[in-house]
Formats: sequence, structure tokens, C-alpha cells
Amino acid sequence: MLHIFFNCFQIRELQVIIMGLAAGLGSVVYISMLWLLVLYLYGVVGVTLFADNDPFHFGHLPMAMLTLFRCTTLEDWTDVMYINYYGCDGYDSGLYAPADRVSRIKGWAGSIFNGFDCVKPSTSPMHKWAVVLYFISFTFITTFTVLSLFVGAVVMGMIEAMNDANEEEKKIVSRGESPEAIKVILFHITMLVIVSYGLLLTQVSFHVFV
Repeated sequence: MLHIFFNCFQIRELQVIIMGLAAGLGSVVYISMLWLLVLYLYGVVGVTLFADNDPFHFGHLPMAMLTLFRCTTLEDWTDVMYINYYGCDGYDSGLYAPADRVSRIKGWAGSIFNGFDCVKPSTSPMHKWAVVLYFISFTFITTFTVLSLFVGAVVMGMIEAMNDANEEEKKIVSRGESPEAIKVILFHITMLVIVSYGLLLTQVSFHVFV
């Protein structure tokens, strides 16, 4: 199995893909920082606007950011929007139970027996407009913009890697050398990097868990 795995790295197209992914990692880091900043800012606004009506999704900042991460992937994001648009009494999504006060026994996931208590539903017209603007703007900014930047960074990295590979091959041919020889050298260098990285991760894991 390892022999087959190592031989795969001699394929030029696969080398280009790996080099492209590595080249795009730098941009991905900065895009991730931008994404986390958007999650944080929208999380703060979400806790301010929706904590009373929807404590399950916006009860505190970490939960709000996790909810927004879910919305970024479009995983039932409409359920989150409908709970806050119609109020927890009008659309409970199986999470809320009508109540006139907060249960005495309450964990992070709500009352142990009846789920979350819908004590302060928000259904004012201004609140509904705020919900629509909040979720639509967040979806456009993250799902259709920020996530597209991740794809663009990887694609640009692959294009640069492909151009570099073509230029290197032209130089090899112009010197009269065999392209196969340089492939073997690149293969061994790649394997050395992979093995060194694996050893580094092993040492780090050993110091962390021991």
C-alpha cells in the first residue's frame, strides 16, 4: 500500500495539485481570519438581538458563533431564521415550550424536561425586519463570498504551481536533461518533507498527551 501511495507522487498532475494546495495555504489562513471576524461580529449582534427569543442558538457568544457556522454551511439555516422571525411561540422547531417563567432546573441545552422555555418571544415588525436583514446579509457575505475566496485561493495556487512546473520543464529540456530525472529528485524531496512532517507531528503529540 505504501509503495503504491509513494508511486502516486511521481504523477505530474498529482504533484501540481499538492503544490497548488500548499501554495494556497497562505491565503487560506488570512481568509479564515476574515471569516472568524465576520462570525464574531455577527455573533455579538445576534446575542444582542435574539438571546431572549432564541437562547438555544444565541444564548451566549460561543453558541451564536457555532450557530452562524452552521448557517454558513446552509444546514437548516432557515429554521434558525424562522424561530427569530415568527418568535419562539410561533415557530418552536421542536426546541421550545410555552412558559411564563424560566424553569428552575435549567442546563445549557434548556430545561431538562421541557426543552427551552419560550418566555420572551419577539414578534414586532421592526424585529422581523432586523431578522431578515441579519440572516440574508450574513448568508451573502459568508456562503457566497467568503467561502468562494477559499476556492479561489486554491485555484490560484494550482495555476501558479502549474505555471512553475511548465517553466521548470522547459528549463530542463533546454539544458538537454531528462525530465524523468528531475521527477525522481522531486519525488524524493517530497517524501523527505512528508516523513519529516510526520515525525514532527509525532513528537508534538507525544509531548502533548504524555
